[in-house]
Amino acid sequence: MMNQVVLVGRLVKELQDKDLYIAVPRQYRNEDGEYETDIIKCIVKDTMIENINNYCKVGDVIGIRGKMESNNNSQDIIVEKITFLAQRTEK
Repeated sequence: MMNQVVLVGRLVKELQDKDLYIAVPRQYRNEDGEYETDIIKCIVKDTMIENINNYCKVGDVIGIRGKMESNNNSQDIIVEKITFLAQRTEK
């Protein structure tokens, strides 16, 4: 059996405690012809918090590898590895 999750998306909010939120666009259009985006809560380990705060800002593209845990009607992504993929460009 395997419990592995891989996500690529944009950082939505600054890191709050151990909670990281990323926006992941869906691969298909809705009835209105628009792409919807899921906001996914991820929980990071203490050892990653400093790197995320130093190298990431809202809008940056990041990759996350982790596992899913279910607790009391909530499903959380526990981050095992994070990859900084691209910085948001200012216009």
